[in-house]
Amino acid sequence: MACSMENYRVISGHLEWVRFVAFSPNNEWFCTGSANRTIKIWDTGSGRLRLTLTGHIEEVRGTVLKLTYIPG
Repeated sequence: MACSMENYRVISGHLEWVRFVAFSPNNEWFCTGSANRTIKIWDTGSGRLRLTLTGHIEEVRGTVLKLTYIPG
Protein backbone atom coordinates (compact mmCIF):
# COMPACT_ATOMS: atom_id res chain seq x y z
CA MET A 1 0.00 0.00 0.00
CA ALA A 2 1.47 3.34 -1.03
CA CYS A 3 1.57 6.20 1.42
CA SER A 4 1.39 9.81 0.31
CA MET A 5 2.82 12.43 2.64
CA GLU A 6 2.72 16.18 2.29
CA ASN A 7 4.28 18.90 4.42
CA TYR A 8 1.65 20.44 6.62
CA ARG A 9 4.00 22.91 8.26
CA VAL A 10 7.75 23.35 8.49
CA ILE A 11 9.04 24.68 11.79
CA SER A 12 12.52 25.90 12.56
CA GLY A 13 14.29 26.68 15.78
CA HIS A 14 16.87 24.02 16.59
CA LEU A 15 20.45 24.67 15.55
CA GLU A 16 21.24 20.96 15.11
CA TRP A 17 19.45 17.72 14.23
CA VAL A 18 16.07 17.05 15.84
CA ARG A 19 16.31 13.67 17.58
CA PHE A 20 12.71 13.16 18.68
CA VAL A 21 9.19 14.53 18.50
CA ALA A 22 6.48 13.79 21.09
CA PHE A 23 2.87 15.02 21.10
CA SER A 24 0.76 15.86 24.14
CA PRO A 25 -2.16 13.48 24.82
CA ASN A 26 -4.65 16.10 23.58
CA ASN A 27 -2.50 17.08 20.54
CA GLU A 28 -2.55 20.75 21.56
CA TRP A 29 1.25 20.95 21.72
CA PHE A 30 4.31 18.89 20.88
CA CYS A 31 7.92 18.91 21.92
CA THR A 32 11.14 18.33 20.03
CA GLY A 33 14.53 17.33 21.38
CA SER A 34 17.74 18.19 19.63
CA ALA A 35 21.46 17.54 19.42
CA ASN A 36 21.89 21.18 20.47
CA ARG A 37 20.87 20.10 24.02
CA THR A 38 17.47 21.79 24.04
CA ILE A 39 13.84 20.72 24.21
CA LYS A 40 11.37 23.02 22.50
CA ILE A 41 7.63 23.04 23.10
CA TRP A 42 5.47 24.10 20.17
CA ASP A 43 1.79 24.91 19.64
CA THR A 44 0.38 22.27 17.28
CA GLY A 45 -2.25 24.54 15.72
CA SER A 46 -0.04 27.51 14.90
CA GLY A 47 3.42 25.94 14.90
CA ARG A 48 4.55 28.77 17.19
CA LEU A 49 7.35 28.14 19.68
CA ARG A 50 6.00 28.28 23.25
CA LEU A 51 9.00 27.40 25.43
CA THR A 52 12.65 26.33 25.19
CA LEU A 53 14.17 24.15 27.90
CA THR A 54 17.96 24.47 28.17
CA GLY A 55 20.72 23.23 30.45
CA HIS A 56 20.93 19.60 29.33
CA ILE A 57 24.49 18.26 29.54
CA GLU A 58 24.20 16.09 26.41
CA GLU A 59 22.12 16.02 23.26
CA VAL A 60 18.47 15.18 23.84
CA ARG A 61 17.78 11.89 22.06
CA GLY A 62 15.15 10.18 24.16
CA THR A 63 11.42 10.16 24.18
CA VAL A 64 9.52 12.13 26.80
CA LEU A 65 7.53 9.62 28.80
CA LYS A 66 5.44 12.13 30.71
CA LEU A 67 5.58 15.89 30.41
CA THR A 68 2.98 18.30 31.72
CA TYR A 69 2.99 21.77 30.22
CA ILE A 70 0.39 24.39 31.02
CA PRO A 71 0.78 27.43 28.74
CA GLY A 72 0.95 30.65 30.72
